[in-house]
Amino acid sequence: SSGRGSGARNSAMSSQSPPQRPSAPAIGPHSEVDIVAVLEVLPPGLLDARSVADSLLRDAGGSVAGALDLFFARLTARGMAPATGRPHIDPTPSVEINDGSPAAARLKRSRVETRGGIGAFAPKKRTSSESTFGSGVKRTRPKQDDILSTSTRESATKSISISMIRPQQGLVQRNKFSRGASVPLAERVRPSQLGEIIGQSAFSTDSPLGKLLMEDKFPSCVFWGPAGVGKTSLALIVAKTTNRKVVKLSATQAGVKEVRSIVAAATKQRSLSGKETILFLDEIHRWNKAQQDALLPHVESGLITLIGATTENPSFSLNKALLSRCRVVILDKLGKNSIIEILRAALANPSSELPQNVQVPDSVLTGLAQMADGDARTALNALELAIDMSKPASGLDEPVAVSAETAERGLQRTHLVYDRDGEEHYNIISALHKSMRASDVDASLYWLARMLESGEDARYICRRLVRFASEDVGLADPEALLQATAAHTAAEKLGMPECDVVVAQAVAYMARAPKSAAVYRAYKAAKELVQKSPADPVPMHIRNAPTGLMKEVGYGKGYVYPPDNRYERVSSDRLSFFPANLKDTRLFDSGDIEPGYDMKPK
Repeated sequence: SSGRGSGARNSAMSSQSPPQRPSAPAIGPHSEVDIVAVLEVLPPGLLDARSVADSLLRDAGGSVAGALDLFFARLTARGMAPATGRPHIDPTPSVEINDGSPAAARLKRSRVETRGGIGAFAPKKRTSSESTFGSGVKRTRPKQDDILSTSTRESATKSISISMIRPQQGLVQRNKFSRGASVPLAERVRPSQLGEIIGQSAFSTDSPLGKLLMEDKFPSCVFWGPAGVGKTSLALIVAKTTNRKVVKLSATQAGVKEVRSIVAAATKQRSLSGKETILFLDEIHRWNKAQQDALLPHVESGLITLIGATTENPSFSLNKALLSRCRVVILDKLGKNSIIEILRAALANPSSELPQNVQVPDSVLTGLAQMADGDARTALNALELAIDMSKPASGLDEPVAVSAETAERGLQRTHLVYDRDGEEHYNIISALHKSMRASDVDASLYWLARMLESGEDARYICRRLVRFASEDVGLADPEALLQATAAHTAAEKLGMPECDVVVAQAVAYMARAPKSAAVYRAYKAAKELVQKSPADPVPMHIRNAPTGLMKEVGYGKGYVYPPDNRYERVSSDRLSFFPANLKDTRLFDSGDIEPGYDMKPK
């Protein structure tokens, strides 16, 4: 009987379904502004930060405050949070929660409860097994070893609106779980207002663009300049100064989907509050035509004010329709004196967190400025590395003296800036070509060295020399073509660095050779003539006559084989080799040669 009773109980228990945990509502794609709000809080240098932010929002049911709570909880469980509580990060400039939820109240309190001058979420007393998420629903804290993969969701999604994305305590904010040194020096001392910009006169406080910025009338524009001249800094200053909403995107990570999301949010915001939207798009040259076209109508209508940043010539990388609606602002490469001034300002800036007893001679600053080649970011980060390398091994509070040798090791790069696929590539090959054409041997060798020492393919340079030998030297010295083709063969057989002298010899030969553009100009004129008269008939006397019938109808009649006539040149009055309507045409000018030289062969 005991068996039957046990079986009955088991049957009864099996007939009852176990209690099920209520399923979380499906969460759709998160808006770009929500993702940006979470990205602001994540530590710098985090791999695939965008995916992490999206995962946190998904696990928190779409709530930004809940995502931040979840992030801090995971850090604490892994022992990565500071002993005093959560990292000191102020999300309030970016996030506004207007739903009256516990998360909104807690976020409001966090604006008041600050530490160290930077707002932070105030730590809340909780049990070891529970944490309160943005919706007020209590959840069991995930296990430590599963902290970054456990999926926990809120029971409902809250309404969140994002205000203007700009920091209030300056453009550089650091948290306590990443010491200052983990943030590059160039970021820690990034300028926060126009008056701190060095070396860019177009953005002085009394410049037209500076006045437009102060009046909050900044137009759509593209910042074009080399790396490290202040493009991103200027965009962040615009974000801090304007009263418009600012959204920042990188063209390497965003596409048409993100643009549509931003346009939808901008349209809603303008209809509700009348506030306009600025889109800062970094690396804008990486967008293709379809992506640029998706943004075009909204820039044209004024819904979006576009601020793009690029190191590439926008006339090549941006389509004409979008470029015509933006003002191109050229940011000059920083001079040596400007770089030195920036380095000195960084040494005196408390935000740099550099040692107070560091000693950097003027000669070292000058050397760094020279080697940085106009790139302030490179110079600043090299200075920081040189200081770290110069610290005494004892760790005592001793003076830190930076030597020129240490600074050179800290730079860790060549001072030659050369992009084989960018505009500078064509600028330097043009300089080489024009220097050889002007017969300046010294300048020609200099530009050749600039290319070869920066990694240019020697075969490419030799192909240009072959062209130069016929276009610019021509029949003034036919041997130049042999020199160029021989150099090309050597470059293919030897490669760099063995072929560098061979290529240099060919360059020097081209520069020293007499010049004649007679062949180049004659052929150019012939091409134009063919375009005007593409189908004139071949004169009968120079037609081929392989059959008797052709000879009977006049093919080849009157033609004299020159060797049979002692190579006598036939007068054009008696026999023309042009079509009838082009008789007496002249294309080649034997006098088109550098003075003092004869055309070869005569």
